[in-house]
Amino acid sequence: MESFYDRLKTIEQDPKWLKETEEYRQFVREDLGNLITYLFGNNPEEIICKCFNCLEILNLEDTRHMLIFLKKYMLIEFYTTLNLGVMSALPQKSLNSDRIKKAYEKELAHVNEKPSKITKPSIFERLAGFTTMEEREEHIQNLARDYEESLKLAKEGIGYNQFIMDRENGLYSLLEQALVDFDFRGFFLVYDSQKVNFKFIEEFCGKYGIELNMRERNEKVNIDLLNIKTIDEVRYLFQCFFDELQKIEHFSKSSEQLWQENIAFVNANKEWIEERIGRRG
Repeated sequence: MESFYDRLKTIEQDPKWLKETEEYRQFVREDLGNLITYLFGNNPEEIICKCFNCLEILNLEDTRHMLIFLKKYMLIEFYTTLNLGVMSALPQKSLNSDRIKKAYEKELAHVNEKPSKITKPSIFERLAGFTTMEEREEHIQNLARDYEESLKLAKEGIGYNQFIMDRENGLYSLLEQALVDFDFRGFFLVYDSQKVNFKFIEEFCGKYGIELNMRERNEKVNIDLLNIKTIDEVRYLFQCFFDELQKIEHFSKSSEQLWQENIAFVNANKEWIEERIGRRG
């Protein structure tokens, strides 16, 4: 049987691998409940290790189905990079057995729902219920506002990604300066309120369970205090940043780019890989 890493490479090359098919729904109903019991552990590291061992023995289709579930509920995210078989759990602090169980229960309820027979009406069908021009105009304005809100959220998502990826003017530079000034009494982010969007800092901290307190606000400078008091907490903070950066960079690349990176890695480490394969045999 192919290794989990080899199966994962095969899955990633298929742009439709995340599609929830009827086979996936059957997998959730019949197999997922038994499989997740093998994942329960006392801490995120133990759960990740157990999950990796479980995926090692599944066939290609069940591996794909399991990955869909794990990714959908942001439990554990596996993907290949230049390093052989890199794993990432996002966010690690909140990964526990109870969360996995609740995700399974939610997904099981979802796949068992009866499909709705109601189809989405066209714009003309929606307007048919309004008898006056004023009612129709008001309804169109409401639809336009909904669209503008969706567009705004999309732009904010792009802005957040840029904030994480911009090493010179984004989050990394704020964390780096805060580390220079760190005196074990406070880890302060100091930034120009005209250049840095506080919402992006708030989103990052919220994802990783980092407590954030606004300390000062004025026209030019904002100061936020992170609940970071020890060197271990500093290490965790920067690990969260690099996890987020890796996630964004990975999913911003095309399948072709990822495949080329994989080829480059294999070519550069051919002897080491062949030695590992020989040991498996």
